Amino acid sequence: MLVRTGDPAFAVDADGVAFHDNDTVRRLARIEFLDGRSGEYPAPNPRDGHPEGSILHWTLPMDWVIRALDRVAPSIAENARPFESGAAVSGPVLAAICEVLFALLAARFLGVRLGLAAAALHALSTSWIGGSRLGIGDHQVLQHTALVAGVLGTLAVLAGRGERVLAVAAGCALGFALWVSTESMAALVLVEAAVAIAIFTASRDERPRLVRLGAWIAIGAFAVTVLGHAIENPGRFSAFEWDRVSLFQVALVVPLLVFCGLQWRWTAVMSPSRAVVATLLGVAIAVLFLSSALRYQGASLSAANAWTQSSVAEYLPLFAAPYSGELTFTTAQRMLSVWVWVAPACAIGLLFYRALPLGARMAVFLLAVGFFALGVLELKLVHLFTIVYPIVVLAGTCAILAVGSREKRETWVAAIALVVFALNLNQVFRADPVGDEARLARRELVRALAPLEDGCVLAGWELGAHVLRDAGKPVVASGYHRNLPGIRDATLFLTATDDAAAREIAARRRVRWFVLPGNPAFLLFAGSAFGEIEPLAAWEDGAPRFTDEARASLWWRLTHDPLALPWLRLVWESPHRASWFGTFGGPRHRVYEVILDR
Repeated sequence: MLVRTGDPAFAVDADGVAFHDNDTVRRLARIEFLDGRSGEYPAPNPRDGHPEGSILHWTLPMDWVIRALDRVAPSIAENARPFESGAAVSGPVLAAICEVLFALLAARFLGVRLGLAAAALHALSTSWIGGSRLGIGDHQVLQHTALVAGVLGTLAVLAGRGERVLAVAAGCALGFALWVSTESMAALVLVEAAVAIAIFTASRDERPRLVRLGAWIAIGAFAVTVLGHAIENPGRFSAFEWDRVSLFQVALVVPLLVFCGLQWRWTAVMSPSRAVVATLLGVAIAVLFLSSALRYQGASLSAANAWTQSSVAEYLPLFAAPYSGELTFTTAQRMLSVWVWVAPACAIGLLFYRALPLGARMAVFLLAVGFFALGVLELKLVHLFTIVYPIVVLAGTCAILAVGSREKRETWVAAIALVVFALNLNQVFRADPVGDEARLARRELVRALAPLEDGCVLAGWELGAHVLRDAGKPVVASGYHRNLPGIRDATLFLTATDDAAAREIAARRRVRWFVLPGNPAFLLFAGSAFGEIEPLAAWEDGAPRFTDEARASLWWRLTHDPLALPWLRLVWESPHRASWFGTFGGPRHRVYEVILDR
């Protein structure tokens, strides 16, 4: 099975195993922390977002996967710490399971030839979620595997190639994806819409069967989501959170239950008026629920989005270049292969692919448009589109090439697809020396921090997980929106033009050590991420332009004069040099001791 690789997932050195992925490191820190608790779950970690602490929005299933694999996996190094071997093998193990599921369900939906070709395209489509990057112990791999089973299982049912068992299994997979990560809410809503449109466009004789199976999909999703909610929120069944499985996610399944339940009840008559009533009731419930939920937690969601969409690379739009935000098509082609340029024509052709029932064709088309729109908004969500993207381009191409028998068309399209994939391999199997250099510099940093006296470290959010676990120090900021106050304080500290404001943050957060980054990229995003910070930099003519406020910031002063502030004592400099578009060629990191009584 072909899998896609990117920069090195981990490396072994004298200090142990160094994982490149922030989420893997934070997952391991979470498991180690929970191991030290006695029955309290979910538990706030006082060392993450020091001194108040924070509770991650992550859930238990990926913990279970890593724990289980760690018991049976061979050690990846003599000095490997607990759970590192499980995290290292979880990527390839889950990737293999995901691709096998994709091949089986795609073959059931499209037939063997196109199904296997679709599985190959899916395996080579995107590495952004880490699903096929070896060694990524990230819950998105498990989430994507569940969504593959849920979405393709649902499509097979809608195409008449599966009955109640597959419908329940697909629903359970969708519910499990919701449990693993609430990012799956977007996929669930679109799947619900796809089921509804398939029912409306089906023939009168076929409609009752689809209604019953749609109801079973909803029942499966509802049951698993409720189970996840009960396990993740012990003693708090009324928990209502947008970013963690709770009644919020349970309620999202209700519109499909109402729609299919009423249609099932009225299936003997199935009059247009009753179908409309069922639809309007389902839509009304969804609209009332979502509007009240967004009012209830709108401020938290808005603040999280402001930070992620301005500062975190994976939340950038698909067609936006990093830093500048200019229009670029490079990322889309690298992640989806050159087939992406013919995908729109293939989507139209799919509607005429008569090997599939009309309802199934309409469902795939709706999912493709919806998932692609989500990917355009956020690069992170392109992995949703890759679930239906192979179906669209292969089935659509078959419909466009309306020559010869169906079997011959499928054989030719599958062969052409494999040739195109092979031509795209130079973009698929590649190493990232820049990413490897960053990992080495980060490894040196935690090696320098580890022997220092215990105390809170103020550093950029992207370093938080590594300092927390590998250096064993509490941190102010880490790369997760539930620690947004810590991320804000770290940014305000770096951008402070008033020493008194910076000293107040250091005192309130009880900071002992401060890491000065050599890369000033955060100055481009600080103003859009946090409203209280004035714009500090802009991208003009392929280079950054800094404002007077940026030049007066704590970061700028220390970068140009490392001894500028007497209350920050320089204790270490990285031998690796920063090189950000040819500017600021100093050390990648500097470590200071914070001495507030100076």
